[in-house]
Amino acid sequence: SVTFDTALADATVAELLRRHGVRAAEVFTIAGGMDTQHRVYPGQPADSAIADARLSTIEYAQGMLCSAPRRIEDQLSQNPALPEPEPGVRERTLRGQLAEAEWLRAALAVARSGRPVIYGVTVVGTAERLDGLAGDPLVGAVERGNVSVREGQEFTVVSPPRRPAGAGGLRSLPPQIEALPMPEVRRRLEAIVREGFPECREYALERGGALPRSQAERATFVCDWHPARPAAERIIADVRLRSGDANRTPTEVDLRGLRSAGARVLHLFNVAMVRVEIPTDRIATLVRGPDPVAEWAATVPDPRNFDVEVQIFYGRPPQSSDLRALEGLGARVLGGLGVRGVVYAVVPDAAIPRIARLPRVTNVRAQAMGCAQALEARPGG
Repeated sequence: SVTFDTALADATVAELLRRHGVRAAEVFTIAGGMDTQHRVYPGQPADSAIADARLSTIEYAQGMLCSAPRRIEDQLSQNPALPEPEPGVRERTLRGQLAEAEWLRAALAVARSGRPVIYGVTVVGTAERLDGLAGDPLVGAVERGNVSVREGQEFTVVSPPRRPAGAGGLRSLPPQIEALPMPEVRRRLEAIVREGFPECREYALERGGALPRSQAERATFVCDWHPARPAAERIIADVRLRSGDANRTPTEVDLRGLRSAGARVLHLFNVAMVRVEIPTDRIATLVRGPDPVAEWAATVPDPRNFDVEVQIFYGRPPQSSDLRALEGLGARVLGGLGVRGVVYAVVPDAAIPRIARLPRVTNVRAQAMGCAQALEARPGG
């Protein structure tokens, strides 16, 4: 992993990678204290990888901001007569939501502005090239990966770059929000619920107005296409790779298999999922062929949206505090509460590494789906 002394401009990082002949595997950004992590697919040019990281940072900040009114409305609608876990919790929560809204607007403004946001990368390269990179004046620290063996297979463990001071969100309430009378806090929050944010009105128009009608409905392939096979000869699809009960991220072997099926890789998720452009008739082979590589696939109505369906596993049944932590990272909880300690949710891809680090979370994996016909056909099944 490579940590920079200060956040660097996009073009500076791309040139640094080219100059030292190393390939980025992950890009780490910070915008107004909001830090995110972005995977790079093998073979992706440096300029493209850095541009994708910028776009993902903007998408994550915008998604978090535009989901804030729903979270605020949920909090405002709570019955004030209900007892608090401890005195003042409800008031601190409301002040915190107002502070978060202002913080997210500032983070989005930084991400959109083009200002330097990249504080580190993980890279792949020869020992000689890594030595050269470590001596570059732009680089603060380089930490080599360690080779480990699990189930007979070797893999490299790389620590992420050091997070800058101020990363991870708000740690305390700004004095100006602490000083507001509670009626004014409520008035401002109610205005957010009622009016939303100007950035989100633009966002809704961008996301809703540019999609062809033929792509407006999501189609899923598990046993077959549902509700119907897409009419287009090529589609953009999210392909859920086989991973067993554990989580994993896409490998070069996965990507070779997808490319051999005529796919063009567009995005690697932080779970066993790849977004591709692919001939429609190749999806069935990936999922139900003689050597399947995927559990299921689904068309992507909005290619600019990088939300992903996941299962979040806890060491014990999740509590309300766990759900608030998920919602604070932009998750939309769908169900599964209290069932074997599993929560089903739709989350921004960039939030997955942070969700995996939450207390009591033991695993985050892409939503699993299997074909009942295939299960019935198995011997002894």
